[in-house]
Amino acid sequence: MNIYKLLTKGLGSRVNARVTGGPDDAQYSFKLHRHDETIAASESGSSRSWDTPPMDSGKYHFTCTVQTSSSREVISSLPFDFGINKQALKPRALKARPVHQPPASFHSLLYWESRKAFNHRENSAWLLDEKLNAYTFAERLGLQTPALELQSFSYNQIPLERNTVVKPLTGVMSQGVFLITSDAIIDLVNNQKIATFGDLRHSMKTLVENGTIKEDRWIRERLILDDKNVDQPARDIKFYTFYGQPLLALETARIPKVQRCWYDNYSNLINTGKYSTELFVGYGIPAEFYEIAARISKNIPAPFVRVDLLASPDGAVVNEITPKPGGAHLFAASIDKSLGNHLVSADARLRTDLISGKTFDHFKSVQNRPANI
Repeated sequence: MNIYKLLTKGLGSRVNARVTGGPDDAQYSFKLHRHDETIAASESGSSRSWDTPPMDSGKYHFTCTVQTSSSREVISSLPFDFGINKQALKPRALKARPVHQPPASFHSLLYWESRKAFNHRENSAWLLDEKLNAYTFAERLGLQTPALELQSFSYNQIPLERNTVVKPLTGVMSQGVFLITSDAIIDLVNNQKIATFGDLRHSMKTLVENGTIKEDRWIRERLILDDKNVDQPARDIKFYTFYGQPLLALETARIPKVQRCWYDNYSNLINTGKYSTELFVGYGIPAEFYEIAARISKNIPAPFVRVDLLASPDGAVVNEITPKPGGAHLFAASIDKSLGNHLVSADARLRTDLISGKTFDHFKSVQNRPANI
């Protein structure tokens, strides 16, 4: 009897099944089951893995028939949940561990990644934390961005007009982001209206003077409208991606009030401990959004970046790429540990690709773009 394993990996709106330990000369045929009903099946072939079509919510498991010239064996995966609302379940805390075996911590590892990049930011993902660099990078990957011009301005020189967004060249947690709609000016982080363009410039000046915004460098963007509510600004979908693998996603609607929905990579709605008082049942995330986030992350020489997309009627629009999202310390201990483990694994995959000679040409092309005005 051969020892095979059938493993699963969530890919957002679908799931991958993969056989380990199977022989090269075998034929593999996969089936996806919900409870006792067969939902989908692959054709028999030599591939040891299979991606499901898009799935409805429920409890699932896979089976795979491994056929060789001398044997036939059917193996099963462990059951898993998909697309289920688990927001009411509080995230687990960590149990105490010996001091010499500290758990991986996402928050701590992000700090050390930042320390390593400090002296050579132009060779790290911090290059893309500057939004104009991120837009240049996204456009070279053939993706949509909201950029009006690849140029920055001071607060008293930036052109102000309706149906645009004004934001600092660098920043976190939506500080200094202003939506200028057809009939209002909205301070996004405080969800407050501003009366006039003059008041807006004063607010921008104050943010610079009190140190909330570090540099007096601002950019303009097109105001992207929502794919579900076309009279409102687009929802943003933030992907926590680990060198090509989006493993946590946050859907945020900000108008008329801030509401958030966390998803794991099996499309289950979860409670991460962060923003727990603002949770709602989101609209869900299309498969192509996960694929775009994975593509962006795979082209950056960093084990982790957060990729922010806007959900527009024309599809995903790249809004931001950052290596150190704000509020990472707010995750529950179990989430912090899980993301930390994924970061360690991503770092190992990245090192393997670098040793094998991967060149990251799109990233390097951004290193050579002219300095921002």
